[in-house]
Amino acid sequence: MKKYCLSFLLSLFAVCPAFAGGGVNVSSLINDWGGGTLNTCGAHALVGTEACIGASQSKNCDAKGVYARNYTDEYGMQMMVARKLTKQGGYFCPTQLEGKNKNKGNAWTEAGDLSVGNNSLCVWLCKSGFTGSECELAESEVKSCDTKLLKRSDYSYLQRQTAGANIENNIAMFVFNKYAGCGVNKGQEHDMILAITKWTPSGHGAFVQQMVWRAERSGWKDMISWASIYPATNSQEILVCKNGYRPNPANTDCEEINSNLCRSQSLCNGWSGFDETIHTFYQLPENDTCYQFRCVEPGTAFPSKESRICEPCTSEDIRAGVSPADGTCVHCESGKIFDESAASSGYCAVATAYTKTDMQYGKDQTKNTVELDKQCWIIADPEDYEDCVRGRMTDSSGESRI
Repeated sequence: MKKYCLSFLLSLFAVCPAFAGGGVNVSSLINDWGGGTLNTCGAHALVGTEACIGASQSKNCDAKGVYARNYTDEYGMQMMVARKLTKQGGYFCPTQLEGKNKNKGNAWTEAGDLSVGNNSLCVWLCKSGFTGSECELAESEVKSCDTKLLKRSDYSYLQRQTAGANIENNIAMFVFNKYAGCGVNKGQEHDMILAITKWTPSGHGAFVQQMVWRAERSGWKDMISWASIYPATNSQEILVCKNGYRPNPANTDCEEINSNLCRSQSLCNGWSGFDETIHTFYQLPENDTCYQFRCVEPGTAFPSKESRICEPCTSEDIRAGVSPADGTCVHCESGKIFDESAASSGYCAVATAYTKTDMQYGKDQTKNTVELDKQCWIIADPEDYEDCVRGRMTDSSGESRI
């Protein structure tokens, strides 16, 4: 806004839109990232979408919701924007895209760095078929898995950047420094960038699209300007995923390339030594943020919490079984039997005697108290039969069988 060209430069150039930077030229990758074209003088199109973050998110992505750096007659839009691009993937960072102006003059684009001092806010996201920390590997060569979730809410705390350097030259641009009057005497700069427009439900990726970044303006003596952001003509939204993930068959979210590789990065405290030849991953119903593991072979369990080898367990007798809590082998004392529902007593319950009649119709039931189709003796499935005998079997409607 308050910038002036030197008289020397004025003698060389007829106009002075040179405040803007050129960006990182990725024009050769236009077709790799959606095949869009820059259309000038478009209207801001982000209101009510998921494309903005931080302070702009709290303003519903309104183009005039957040001031730009330095002045309050210029506005910016906070988004996740590509700083680096290859054919395989892009490096996206939280960025404040701004529309700057000079009274009675042009409007141009500048940007503020919302990730300054915190590179963990940036993320590499890979196209289908590629993976790796910088998307440098083919999917078949997957070696690692970044399980940290990527959520729009991760950036909700970001506030307006009030000062700092213009980092426009660090932003990947398919087209840059394109000026158009848009119905007024002076020019408005347009650039074409790649930005996150939607977030996947799983937090393992996002959708990105080529967007036009226009420095729109109004007024003359007391000009205001803002960043109008809208999709490039014919641009395609592309699903990109974090390292270790790929688009699912429906192209609606990202899924693990190698589930064992990813889950091994999210083991619960105290769990290590996973061996895919004898173990399988397991999540407790009450804890879906980390994984334990269990023995693959039926009837085997861990001998203790300290040992993750798999040894025979349930083959001994009804006093032994696999603990649902940690996969260890539980050995109940004489007079008790293993019961996986008896967590409060260490999965050991007092043994109950059953008569021949109990075995036919259920505990404390008789032929006359149970309808024929609900009697235990006709049940073929061993687990259902046991539940019926114990008196805890229900039919498909939820009604007790006994």
